[in-house]
Amino acid sequence: MERKREAAAVSDAARLKKLAEKVASASRDAARAAVLPAEMFAPRHDELFGREESFGGLGDDGLPALDATGEALSKSARKKLAKQQDKHAKLHEAALARGKAAGGD
Repeated sequence: MERKREAAAVSDAARLKKLAEKVASASRDAARAAVLPAEMFAPRHDELFGREESFGGLGDDGLPALDATGEALSKSARKKLAKQQDKHAKLHEAALARGKAAGGD
């Protein structure tokens, strides 16, 4: 009988941990989606987007022009970052649409 209670307690703890991780992930995704695409590479958003280092400088379009050491980014690197920004723009627009639908506008 005692083993069943222990197993149930372990199962409940695992279930609660999984639920907490899911809530934290949803919260992090919502916070990311709230960031404007043109600002996603700004240093203040490094932690939110999981970057260890900031980019050296941003262009007018919001894309990084320099890496953390001040070296110019290659054309292919900028292209990859542009794809990330486009993907983020879609997520941002979807979040705005959900917000408007939830707000009743």
